[in-house]
Amino acid sequence: MALFSKKTNLKPMCLRDNKWVISVFGILMAGASCISFQYAMMSQEKIPFFYDIILDQTNGLLDICLIIPFAWLLVTGNPKSLFYGQSFKTIIVIKNVFAINAICLFCFYVMNLIIYLWFSGFKNPFINYWTANNQMYRMGFGPINACLVSLLLLYIRMTFFTLVSLVINMMFNSEIYGFVGVLTLCLIDWGVYEWLKIYKPTGLLLVEHSRILYTTGYAPMIRTDVRISFGFTIFYWVSLYVVMIYLFIRFRGKNVEVLQNE
Repeated sequence: MALFSKKTNLKPMCLRDNKWVISVFGILMAGASCISFQYAMMSQEKIPFFYDIILDQTNGLLDICLIIPFAWLLVTGNPKSLFYGQSFKTIIVIKNVFAINAICLFCFYVMNLIIYLWFSGFKNPFINYWTANNQMYRMGFGPINACLVSLLLLYIRMTFFTLVSLVINMMFNSEIYGFVGVLTLCLIDWGVYEWLKIYKPTGLLLVEHSRILYTTGYAPMIRTDVRISFGFTIFYWVSLYVVMIYLFIRFRGKNVEVLQNE
């Protein structure tokens, strides 16, 4: 695997050096899953389906704007992690960024599955029919498809945040500025429409392209409101990724050059 160097045996080193952040990530994800399960159970007054838990966490503003980014970046946002070693070529580091975020997404899914099976008494987690007429049903999604698209959007969002964090950290040669920068973006996602009293969503916020559900502005949602097209979402993310990967290559190249000249 490109993620680990065979010569230096980085795989056990990465796991050992980052075991505390991986543990914190797992604990926070388990806590979020428990909260989602209890909330769904109270609102439905019955044991929820597994897709209720996944969709709640991947589409809820509290989860994708605060809880998940905080936990996720503990694992992916450290520029001094062995995953992003200075000895690696930049293209390898970029591949590692995508790989470690894929691992985090897998851990997120597995942790939710474990929590769900435990609390539901091992109820079948892969039911693929809706029990209510909801927004996703009206958009033409089945439960499993909605989960897959939501997980993909979460992966795209968090991989982008990882790149943002690493670029900012390289720009200012600090491990904290990147985290603060991502937190600022998340807070803008969370409340800028309400703070500035913008009645209709503009399509410019990251959160509008990070979930299946329609993101409201200052005005509440009405039945005729629809989500921004997924075609525009693809264009939006491709454009942002091109910019961030360019900046990542540029600043990492400068940092490596400085280290080589020292």
